[in-house]
Amino acid sequence: MFEDMIAEQIDAKLANDYATLSDGDKIFLDLHILAVLAQSDKSITVERERLIKNGKFYDRMIIESPLKFKSKR
Repeated sequence: MFEDMIAEQIDAKLANDYATLSDGDKIFLDLHILAVLAQSDKSITVERERLIKNGKFYDRMIIESPLKFKSKR
């Protein structure tokens, strides 16, 4: 999810490094990136929802952000 954003806004080498991470490491890193974004941009909110599915507990992170479109000129 963040690989394209990292390549566009930060650095292509970091995006390649991100692509090689395991799924678990990507989730961990994604949540940290979202936490930083939510603290730095007040239009982004992150809510945590706990649910039970098939007898197991799960946490769901809900991220709300206004859509921002780039204009191509």
